[in-house]
Amino acid sequence: SIQYDFTVSAVWIVFTPLVFFIARRMPVRRGAVVTTIAAHVAIGIVVSLLHTAITLPLSDMEGPLWSMSSAEVYRWNVAAYAVLVTLAHVRELDSWIRERAVATSRLRLELQDARFQKVMLEVRPNVLIDALEHLRLIVQKDPTRAERVLADIGDFLRRTLDRVFETEVPLR
Repeated sequence: SIQYDFTVSAVWIVFTPLVFFIARRMPVRRGAVVTTIAAHVAIGIVVSLLHTAITLPLSDMEGPLWSMSSAEVYRWNVAAYAVLVTLAHVRELDSWIRERAVATSRLRLELQDARFQKVMLEVRPNVLIDALEHLRLIVQKDPTRAERVLADIGDFLRRTLDRVFETEVPLR
């Protein structure tokens, strides 16, 4: 058993540079993810068969290359191939994850901005109605002041229409 485990490990040590070479020659890219993964699965199966064919004679184990007991060995070998391919693509996977995080942050920011715009569009008519009510009360008391307030309301409307999509609201 120890000889078998040592042989399996030694053969994987020899195969690892080959797997890294294959993984770098066939990188998983966005446009051809399915095709590349299918190719890696096929190559993983071939590498697994080759690994088992080399390991069995070297470890003095007897038995057929195709059997129920060797199916578990094939699964482990394909899993080892998958881990090595994943390690070869860590940088690419990390950049995909970062891009998705940046896109998510950007969408959250746009959602916050849209919510703010919605609130501002709901608030601005109320401010205008309150200002007009205030103007109605002032007209009865001080017509000169009412004229200045009316000019301010016109200015407010002009600024509001010009800056309807800006996040800053003039307090005046």
